[in-house]
Amino acid sequence: MKTRVEKKLNTLDPKVSIIITHYQAEKGLRKTLKFFSEIKKKKKSVEFIFVDNDETKIVGKKILKNYPWIKYYEAPTNLGFGGGCNFGRKKARGEYLLFLNSDISIDYRSFIILFTLLKKEKDVAIVSPKLVNISGKYYAQATNELTPLRGIFALSILNKIFPHNLFSNKYMMVDWDRSTSREVEVIQLGAFMIKSEVYDSVGGFDEKMFLYFEENDLSNKLRNVGWKLVYLPKAMVTHLEAKGTPKDSEKIKKVFAHSRFYYFKKHYGALSALVVEFFARLSKENMFFMIIFFAGTFLRFYRIENRFSFAGEMGSELLEMKNYVLSGKIPLLGPATSHPWLSFGPLYYWLAIPILILFNFNPLSLAYISAFFGSLLILLNYYIISALINKSSALISSLLIAISYSFIYITWGARFYSLVPFFFYPFLYFFTKYLNGNQKSIFWSALFFGVMLNFHYTPLILIPALVLLIYFKQKKLEPKSLGYGLVGLLITQIPLIIDNLLNRVEMLTKFIAWFPYRILIFLGLYPAENEVVISSGNSLISYYNFVMNSFSPPLKGVHIIILLSLILVAVYFLKFRKEIWRGDIVKTLFYFLILGPVGIFIHSNPPYHYFLPLYSIPILLVSIILSKFIEKRQLKYFAYLILSIITIVHVNYYFSNNWFYKQDEVVEGEYVPFSLQLEATDSIISDAGGSQFSLKRIGPNDQFEDDYAQNYIYLLWWKGKESKEGESLVYTINENRKNPESEQEIYSDGGLTVTKK
Repeated sequence: MKTRVEKKLNTLDPKVSIIITHYQAEKGLRKTLKFFSEIKKKKKSVEFIFVDNDETKIVGKKILKNYPWIKYYEAPTNLGFGGGCNFGRKKARGEYLLFLNSDISIDYRSFIILFTLLKKEKDVAIVSPKLVNISGKYYAQATNELTPLRGIFALSILNKIFPHNLFSNKYMMVDWDRSTSREVEVIQLGAFMIKSEVYDSVGGFDEKMFLYFEENDLSNKLRNVGWKLVYLPKAMVTHLEAKGTPKDSEKIKKVFAHSRFYYFKKHYGALSALVVEFFARLSKENMFFMIIFFAGTFLRFYRIENRFSFAGEMGSELLEMKNYVLSGKIPLLGPATSHPWLSFGPLYYWLAIPILILFNFNPLSLAYISAFFGSLLILLNYYIISALINKSSALISSLLIAISYSFIYITWGARFYSLVPFFFYPFLYFFTKYLNGNQKSIFWSALFFGVMLNFHYTPLILIPALVLLIYFKQKKLEPKSLGYGLVGLLITQIPLIIDNLLNRVEMLTKFIAWFPYRILIFLGLYPAENEVVISSGNSLISYYNFVMNSFSPPLKGVHIIILLSLILVAVYFLKFRKEIWRGDIVKTLFYFLILGPVGIFIHSNPPYHYFLPLYSIPILLVSIILSKFIEKRQLKYFAYLILSIITIVHVNYYFSNNWFYKQDEVVEGEYVPFSLQLEATDSIISDAGGSQFSLKRIGPNDQFEDDYAQNYIYLLWWKGKESKEGESLVYTINENRKNPESEQEIYSDGGLTVTKK
């Protein structure tokens, strides 16, 4: 016997519109359609609207031909769940809308139960049934509101670490077994019935959310205008678990992340969304990387004033920047090289001058700039190596860079050229993309190559490897690609070009003459006046020290252990060379590492920072090999052992008298501690009173201009007491522990003295 509600359903045309959104669920759909047939036989006033989001449109051609009473609509493209529902709503005429996924079946009884409650309760906008799988187990859907705090705990790795945390439990309503009906804050998405006028009044689904979190958004909108949402377990629907959206695909992960961020931003603001996103993106790998990143940042900033190396060259650069500021001129040149006629580009000055002004010309500003970029380099390495190789290699290389003596030493030196390794990464990324066929990437590769040249000319050593790699990969450089590359490179050299044009191309002509001169000296075909030419054997020693210091502090005993470990790594590498050698990135790094030093040795006596373009390469190659070891059960613990040894050795070195806790004293071959330099200049200012004075310095490199005392000259200016040449009162700063005779000592500490006459 038909109920009053059933009879009324049959007399209205139509009363309910059942809207099915479909995407890749043919198997489940066939079963669902059988239940629809039952409803159709008993309910004349129900219309069935089918929205096909699938690209193949197989359903309309084959499956639905036996169901002519279903109104079939092809979506113009995959609109997502919310977009598909909105599309179906536009075609529907019912006073009530039942939305279903195509792999969810609903029987006649449950359909009537949903309709009865929704028609009876005037303050209820939406009702959802109990959703179970084919085994009868219910899904814990229909929840409390997803607030940012609940999102942090329920949508992140924190839920795995603390599976029964209060916030996740509150959100999921774990104390409720879904066997009783109740008002909820969020309805479940796969099946629900809603009054059409209510649906329209809140604008339906937000189509900016292609997939996921649509139910949270719609539920919030309904509750915000006073409607109730009810979960009704007497009505039951079955999820047939057909093939639908692949949950683990990278594309879907991006869609999920986009909807998650959009939902929290829309309802709780951008800051809350960013905080939730930070925690939601945490994985074991990301958490491990965060530890690495913060450890590396700590090593670069901790006791930075005590380890700041403030030498005469840096003082000269600071004085030059100070003069630019006071004169109001924009620098076209950057720091000078060891040849007075040759300077680098001005990018470092452009970067440093605003920071200096911001921090009242404190020379420590340069140390903080270097430490900042040194820390940021760890982050850059992780993301670029993840993109070019894999996350395992990215994690290992990030760890090694975070603790590497080479990287921390060059960071604490705080020189302008310390930024070369940072810009090497975007250069490497775009050059690899170019080798893989993206012709326009050569513009960005050349641009970042030019940026590196602004901080030092040593990246020129990469050119032979670049030429060979382009030749082997593409046989020739297309004119269009060459044009892109030249434009990218020249953009970064515009200030230098302008300066050369203003000075009759003096720098360029001298540089062109100097380069072959260096090659002739290297080959022994030209006498080097006033230069110490070390043998190729000594050059190889410099190269060896560069590689070893990538993995170990300068401790000979440890170097031997690291060398033996690297030899073992190389031996095992031969077993997997075919797996590792695949891909342009490994070949590129290998060519750089082998051919780059040839250009360095042309200098004959290469200082340590000449290896800067190669700094990351030994670490990256070893990281790639170790990541492959970790994949092999028999070698995994060997890789962990090597990484543990390297980490322990570095940490022990840094937290000792060798590094963080060195005595504040002058040590031969090292820079004078910054704290002693400050005290020495303070003593001069105090002793001089209002008198004018000149300054001299005795110590390493005092044969150069201004006795190589520009660091002290700058400190005196910064403290408000500038020295002047030719004054009768002369102060001498002594860094070699030997005071000039017949001069009065006014300061002495840690081997640094100041005398006057």
